[in-house]
Amino acid sequence: MWPIRRLARLPRLCRLARLSRLLGLSVTFLVVLQGCQDVVVRNGTSSGTNTPKPSVGGQCAVSPRVAPDGALQGATKSGELWAIGGVPHVGEEYKIVIRETGSGDLSIRALDPNGSRLDPSDVAEHSSSNFDRPGDEWGVFFKFDRAGCWIIDAKRVGAEGRITVLVKK
Repeated sequence: MWPIRRLARLPRLCRLARLSRLLGLSVTFLVVLQGCQDVVVRNGTSSGTNTPKPSVGGQCAVSPRVAPDGALQGATKSGELWAIGGVPHVGEEYKIVIRETGSGDLSIRALDPNGSRLDPSDVAEHSSSNFDRPGDEWGVFFKFDRAGCWIIDAKRVGAEGRITVLVKK
């Protein structure tokens, strides 16, 4: 669940994303622009259901926070979840690098716009990296079969979160 003050930063991030797009600095910010519309928060929290309904104003609400380097910070129930990747397209193998705190194995899946589950085609633990975020790191591969908003759920002992991505045709 997100505190209201975290969502208050979103319009500033949207402005940064638009500026970044104009300057051509980051592909990841282009994905974020899809979610920079009217953000609606009810009762001070965002929706936390398992069915992907991550749209606001008819747009896909791509992950809640984007760092200046383009890394996506996932919405978490516990721990920290970070990801970096390009723009996913239907039928193409998509690699997303996930860093998550906690311990033990990573359990990860994607939920399509209708709530159907997609398991990754491969998950590879990384032993070294320059993606400087808390937690352990994996390269995760998905082959999405439809366009729209997808939720990537990641869980470990002591950490649980989700990243939202917009899959393009």
